[in-house]
Amino acid sequence: GAIGPNHFVETVNRNFAVYNRVTGGQLTNILLGSFLPGSNGDPRVLFDQHSGRWFVLVTDFDAGARIYIAMSLTDNPMGSWYKTSFVTALGADAGKWPDYPTLGVDANGLYMAAYMVGSTSTMTIFVVDKSPLLGNPPSLGPVNAFRNLTWEGAIQPAHTFGTATGEYLVSWNSSTRLRVRRVNPPLPAPTLTEVGFVTVSSFSDPPDAPALGSSTPLDTVDKRLMMAIYRNGFLWTCHTIAVSGRAGCRWYQVNAAAHSLVQSGTVSDATKY
Repeated sequence: GAIGPNHFVETVNRNFAVYNRVTGGQLTNILLGSFLPGSNGDPRVLFDQHSGRWFVLVTDFDAGARIYIAMSLTDNPMGSWYKTSFVTALGADAGKWPDYPTLGVDANGLYMAAYMVGSTSTMTIFVVDKSPLLGNPPSLGPVNAFRNLTWEGAIQPAHTFGTATGEYLVSWNSSTRLRVRRVNPPLPAPTLTEVGFVTVSSFSDPPDAPALGSSTPLDTVDKRLMMAIYRNGFLWTCHTIAVSGRAGCRWYQVNAAAHSLVQSGTVSDATKY
């Protein structure tokens, strides 16, 4: 979900919904396949404060191996949208399909990453220049891809506030390390920098949570990072981890350029997941 000037937009498997920010009233709720025909699931949404637009990302688990993008033409998600898609199964990703895509934005572009599933599973970062999208009429410009990256659950691009030297991305590298990368402008010919590793307290995958009235537990996902924010030189991110046999939440503040941990904390409960 994401908050904008007047709305809250929610994307889940497999629905797209818009709510009034003030009253909480639901304004629309439709199938993802109706909102973005051809798309399948694992959606993401954010409000880009740089352009005043909403962006929605949905993947395709079928042989077509595409990522679908929708961009609102104003800051009103109940208005018109520009919708497009691009093929992910190219180059080293031929024959693979994208799973669990992530989404970030800065003043220059849209940044996505996906777990590319195949005989040898890897990660890929996709970079889209926003300038053609914001043109009149809007169009999808070149999509740059950094492929064959080490599998680390998910690579999370930041939702960047203010300005930065580039777009920062973060992932877990081991049970005690996070990895920080940076996509450097100018777009549409970006470069990728390995900024470095951040040492953190040890963590492990959380267990599933019991569900009331059911013998089937609830998936608490795993230790992959679950969103990132960049603001004033710092990356903020979080994930679900195991805490005393239950699922808890660990958050981090990272000095982005120095790739050093500033502070972190764990939110957990003595009995609840």
